[in-house]
Amino acid sequence: MTKEKAKRNYTTEEKANILSILVDRMANEGMSVREVCRKEPGFPTDAAIHHWIKDDESLNKQYARAKEDRADFFFEKIIEIALQVLTGEQKNPNAAKVAIDALKWVLCKMNNKKYGDKIQVDQNVTEQKRISDLFPEELKGMMEGGEEDE
Repeated sequence: MTKEKAKRNYTTEEKANILSILVDRMANEGMSVREVCRKEPGFPTDAAIHHWIKDDESLNKQYARAKEDRADFFFEKIIEIALQVLTGEQKNPNAAKVAIDALKWVLCKMNNKKYGDKIQVDQNVTEQKRISDLFPEELKGMMEGGEEDE
């Protein structure tokens, strides 16, 4: 059974302090907003944090940067796990593969532009007129053997 947090009003200074801790935990420990709010005494719910972020452009920018940093944290974690397998520190390469695959999936969802699969589409298009694409006047002119605009 989870204990509910009491609703209260936070001062601007308290909000700034809470967000500073939140951003630090996200960037340096890879923690989610929910995880930080559950573990830090005196913190509001994650829903309250998201409400603050939504309503304040400055907080929104800080949070966006923290999310990018969190993704970078998980990217570095993938490298760390791979190096543990290579050095023999991690004895179960299958477990490492599962962990890396899960982290890669999460990274793709967190920041698809930076960590997602790149799909390159090459397309060569030449313009050709089809009879079905012509206007009736153009068809009539072609059938009569001359140009319509003459």
